[in-house]
Amino acid sequence: MSAQGLTANPDGIHVNALSQRFFGLRYFEAFDRRTHVLTALSHEVELLDKLIARTHTPNELMFKKQMDFALGKLSFEKLINEN
Repeated sequence: MSAQGLTANPDGIHVNALSQRFFGLRYFEAFDRRTHVLTALSHEVELLDKLIARTHTPNELMFKKQMDFALGKLSFEKLINEN
């Protein structure tokens, strides 16, 4: 698996969140093709854009609401009353 073009966090050890997403795309591509991915994917930016823009499932939307509640961004009343 290639880490070509990935960016490290300030600690110089771990990759940042965007790079983790690109790495995940490369990992899936390697799994799907059952081969090594030795360079960055030519279409990984487009793939990531599609993933970000996709419609979220009801479970994902509920998880986001629960996270907003846990972080104090959403009241309990809105959590239980919003569909």
